[in-house]
Amino acid sequence: RKRHKFSDDDTLSAMGQELRHVVASADDSTLAALIDAGVIPSGVPTSVQESGESVVALLTLSSESMETGADFLRSLPSAIISMPGILAASPQVGAGRVLGFLQDNLRSPVVVYGENAAFEALLEATHVKQLLLFDHFSEDFDVRELTHVFEPLVAKFQRRVCVVVIDARHSQAMDFFNLDEAQLPASRFVDVASSKSYLVDLGGGVGGTLQEKSKRWAVAVAKALELAFDPEGNRLAAVGRSEPREAARMTTPLKKIVGDMWAEYVLERPSFDLLIEYFDPGCPHCKKMQPVLDTLAAVAFDEGKLAPRGNLIMVQLDATENDPDDWEMPSGVPTIHFYPGVAAGKSRTKDDFIHYTGGPDRKELVRFVEEHAISTPVWTAEKKTQASAVGGSHAAEL
Repeated sequence: RKRHKFSDDDTLSAMGQELRHVVASADDSTLAALIDAGVIPSGVPTSVQESGESVVALLTLSSESMETGADFLRSLPSAIISMPGILAASPQVGAGRVLGFLQDNLRSPVVVYGENAAFEALLEATHVKQLLLFDHFSEDFDVRELTHVFEPLVAKFQRRVCVVVIDARHSQAMDFFNLDEAQLPASRFVDVASSKSYLVDLGGGVGGTLQEKSKRWAVAVAKALELAFDPEGNRLAAVGRSEPREAARMTTPLKKIVGDMWAEYVLERPSFDLLIEYFDPGCPHCKKMQPVLDTLAAVAFDEGKLAPRGNLIMVQLDATENDPDDWEMPSGVPTIHFYPGVAAGKSRTKDDFIHYTGGPDRKELVRFVEEHAISTPVWTAEKKTQASAVGGSHAAEL
């Protein structure tokens, strides 16, 4: 609550309510800032100083002091969390906030892609954005060579981002982002929660030592993060993946489209009712949903004309290979969205969908579509007789 100055002989207990917890962190920048500001006595955390680590503090700050000390708090390289705010919340919420705070501040600003504890922990923190750096890194590469370069940038954005170093030998990661070795070094900004990735321009230049390249990268990354965390929204250019159009399956009742075709079906055919499933070919739940969709699509399809009967189009999109333009892919699969048709002359937006929350049940899915469709689907009782001529046994099963 107050800006105290302490001598080297002071102890943590002398700080009273000023400081509740001190925990070890990954570098010494936060420690230095807190000591310089007089929040932590310089003589207390001797072992921390000697080990080259720093501290993360949970401070008891009143709302008044939060306002008057806002400039000071913003000047710290690490976040501050208010104890009164924690105590005012429920035990579960308060404990969750503390745990999240500590995890975010103890996380290294740079982690290496692969099977290691640091990267696996980062994957669990879906609220943390990832700044990916692809390049050829030597076998004896030490991540600490980049940590001191990117620590100030990560701290500046309250550790809402983490730098992930990916060596070119990780072909699966390279393929996922449609990169080849000739394009390295390369970078992507990834919003894990929405599965969207964005282009980061490293400014070219492949030569030089890691130290020389990292300085150039830091300048480019700083500019990219300013755009990514713009108060008005992410201003980086989205990177859309799409399978080639040859991979689309258009001659079956349940069509399989690719990323480049998403807008064509979802936005450019607004008069049609549209059901779209986002799936993963290896997902067990998606495999359970597949026969349900195949059966319903067969009834709602005129095989002679390769076109929908009634007003319903049913398509699916492989979420592991495609990123539709200007659209945030669902975070889980299978996900089914239904876009009701609109009147002639009106348009349909990417957000005009109803999310199906049921399971792989034909009757449940039929009820869902019939409730929201602008036109009478072919599955209704009065349509069954007509549908049986084309759908055969499928219509009877419904």
